Amino acid sequence: MSGQKTIAAKAAKLSVAAHPINAPGPADRVVPKKGQSKLAQPGGVQSRSGQFYIVETDQTSSSAAGSSPAPYSAVGDDHTRLGRAILCAELREHHRARSDMMGAEQRITLQAKSICRRLAGGTKEGQALYTAVVKNEEHPLGVIAAANIGPMLEAREPLTAEKKRRERILKKVVKELPVWEEFAEPINGFGPLGLAMIIGESGPLDNYSNESKLWKRFGLAVINGERQRRMTGQRGIEQGYSPLRRSLMYVIGDALTRKANKYRDARDARKVIETERAEAKGLIVLPAAQIPKAEAHLYMSVGHIHNRANRYVQKRLLRDLWRAW
Repeated sequence: MSGQKTIAAKAAKLSVAAHPINAPGPADRVVPKKGQSKLAQPGGVQSRSGQFYIVETDQTSSSAAGSSPAPYSAVGDDHTRLGRAILCAELREHHRARSDMMGAEQRITLQAKSICRRLAGGTKEGQALYTAVVKNEEHPLGVIAAANIGPMLEAREPLTAEKKRRERILKKVVKELPVWEEFAEPINGFGPLGLAMIIGESGPLDNYSNESKLWKRFGLAVINGERQRRMTGQRGIEQGYSPLRRSLMYVIGDALTRKANKYRDARDARKVIETERAEAKGLIVLPAAQIPKAEAHLYMSVGHIHNRANRYVQKRLLRDLWRAW
């Protein structure tokens, strides 16, 4: 077990040090090298983005000095974990860069829509004006609006292009991970971008000793008998809740259950269980629009049941992914 812990520690260190934009540490040096094939030598990993990394650990250094290094298999568990750590570091950086592009793109879009609302004098009118300018359609205020938001829309174009470029890289790099072919690819509705975003937020999944810790990372844990959520003070530190990561899993889970697969079947089965539990507590399950506000405590909405079932599926996806890692 001590050897495995040492490997995990090195993998965690390499997940930062091995990335081309980061400076390597003194104990583990990573040298980019071109022209090498995948798994060409011990400690080497080539990602599909084009970089070949040689991970020079204490073992490889001692070999160069003439001493006898400990056995090191290029295709063994040690190498696999180190290689996955490097790929995860690459995914994390591209995921963060994509998020930066999306944030900047969204801020420009919101500012442009705000200007259109001001010019048109209302929310609906402003949205119609914004759509007309973007689609180059006729509108009474189209000329003045284009003059105001045109430079913003032009500034947004390179951000959108860079976001899409990062998405292409994420899809390519994540397919280097064994878990893609062995687990994710056969699942209808779970694409490479979704997997890349999960790994970009979580890092290597072997850093988590069990699935519960991975659930907590994405805001899906149960802490002290309550669902994980945003809090302040010391309780907020204990919760460790990130709305962004929770939103990410919500979007991935929603897309997953729109396709025919075992997770949609699990969601539908869970809805039946949640409905039976609500009725066993004496609650009436109805659509939210039919629930009288004065007696809301006697009811549970269909949407509430649906969200509970979706939460179950999201946790199950993370559990299966952690086990397949």
